[in-house]
Amino acid sequence: IQGAYRRFTARQIVKRVQAACRIQACFRGYKIRRELKEMKKAAVTICGFLQARIQRARFLKIHTSVVVIQKHWREIILTRKIREEFLTARASAIKIQATF
Repeated sequence: IQGAYRRFTARQIVKRVQAACRIQACFRGYKIRRELKEMKKAAVTICGFLQARIQRARFLKIHTSVVVIQKHWREIILTRKIREEFLTARASAIKIQATF
């Protein structure tokens, strides 16, 4: 009887230890999955900031190029206008001089 009781209690202890190990393993898995989820979220956030920075730099480069092109184009238009006014004034002066 004593031997049977000892075997019974030993099996109970083994079951409890196995159950405790299983609970600990489940908790560790949950903890790791939660940390992984937080790490993925942080990685996505960092990646988003990095992409925004890259896009901002690209935008500023394009914007600077556009400003330079606009500046040169406005200079060309102004030069053409001044040249046209000069030619008109010159032609007028030549006509006036030709009549006298």
